[in-house]
Amino acid sequence: MGKLETQDLIAKLISFDTTSALSNLDLINFIADYLDEFGISSIRVFSKDKTKANLIATIGPERDGGVVLQGTPMSCLLRGRLGKQTPFNFPNLTGSCMAEVRLI
Repeated sequence: MGKLETQDLIAKLISFDTTSALSNLDLINFIADYLDEFGISSIRVFSKDKTKANLIATIGPERDGGVVLQGTPMSCLLRGRLGKQTPFNFPNLTGSCMAEVRLI
């Protein structure tokens, strides 16, 4: 697959329907495979029914000073707020994009 341009990567990530009723494994597997291409190790932590997972990625040395990233991916549809946009499709906006990131 190789390195994706930022907007292409965002478009790919957004394309996965991870609403709570569905599995998120396609997204988790994509991210794990993408990170692996850059030598970034990760592990999947599965739900009891094995339909969902969290991903934990370690960047840098696996010792004090390394960086560990963990996230729980999910989609929150903004019903009635999308206008003409469709969910799971990254609009082609000239020079701008909007994302919501929550750090807990």
